[in-house]
Amino acid sequence: MRKIAIVFLGSHYLDARCINMIRTLSKKNCSVTIYSSSKKLSPTVKFFNTLVREVYIKTSSLSVIRYLDWLIKIYREVNKESYDTVIAGDLYSLLPIVLKKNNYRVIYDSREIYTKLSIHVKNPIKNKIISIVERFCIKKINKIMVTAKSDLDYLKSIYSKNKISYKIIYNYPLKSFVNLNSNFFRNKLNIDKKNTILLYQGVLQKNRGIVQLMKIVQKTQNTVGIIVGNGEYKKNIQNYIKKHNLRSCVHLLPAIPYPQLLQITSSADLGIALINPNSLSNQFALPNKLFEYAVSGIPVLASSLPNIKKYILKYNLGWSIDHNDLQGQVNIIKGLQNNTTQAPATHGHSSFYWESQENDFYNFIINDK
Repeated sequence: MRKIAIVFLGSHYLDARCINMIRTLSKKNCSVTIYSSSKKLSPTVKFFNTLVREVYIKTSSLSVIRYLDWLIKIYREVNKESYDTVIAGDLYSLLPIVLKKNNYRVIYDSREIYTKLSIHVKNPIKNKIISIVERFCIKKINKIMVTAKSDLDYLKSIYSKNKISYKIIYNYPLKSFVNLNSNFFRNKLNIDKKNTILLYQGVLQKNRGIVQLMKIVQKTQNTVGIIVGNGEYKKNIQNYIKKHNLRSCVHLLPAIPYPQLLQITSSADLGIALINPNSLSNQFALPNKLFEYAVSGIPVLASSLPNIKKYILKYNLGWSIDHNDLQGQVNIIKGLQNNTTQAPATHGHSSFYWESQENDFYNFIINDK
């Protein structure tokens, strides 16, 4: 039996990619250990089979030393065991894995361009440090997964001298999690049928279009905004809601474990993905929420970014518009409400299910080449 570890700085319960990888590998009869910074959920919540071991790595609450704490603990914990393959779910987990010479294969899941993150766009020193760390780590691995061709092309260009195998594994949701007939939001929040529900689900970060969602609600009638998630931007969102007196029409709900999240996504009317292209990583964005909205049967209002726009146009998923074109976004909502704009039929796009690439993912993980 193959022994595989996944290391992820965050909650794997809230992370679609971790959940999907774990379930595929364990279904293929691999022993899987997930190291993450999330406590185990109630024993009554069963997301995984008996081949999965969950290891909670408690980290410091102080942001300045959190990563160092994570690095040291992961270095110690992972090297206690013998694995065939270790998957680094982010750059922050890659360094402690490659620091010690070992016999396992290391795969880097580069789900962002970590050297060009939006959060560090005004901090060239941090970007430089991250670039040095990534370049050091790349020399010690031979496989990288990415979420879009743009990311693959970029990494190939800067690491052209390294012998690396690449594989595009998209952020598709698992079909078995999706519920197409939910009325959760209207029932839970007592929302009238005449109101249009705009949904943002995912990590709460700046430049992800959350404030833009709230501005749309302010500029339209019979519109309710729902934001589902946790993150460092939560306090800013709460302050905006309070400052603009939006408590009755903008609801901030805590993050929901990923399998349960897709049970309620379809209860919204429109999904929001208005990402600000202020960094290269954001410009290359192809977020999992785009596919989650599509398979849940709700159209998307998203930024006119190359990867996102391509999918929206090819599959008629909704509307692609400049991220800060508030009037244009408001006009789309008003058109839907007045029946002068026709919503695309996005019901059940089978092309976007994780199962469509499951064997490609598994073969990439277990094969030597």
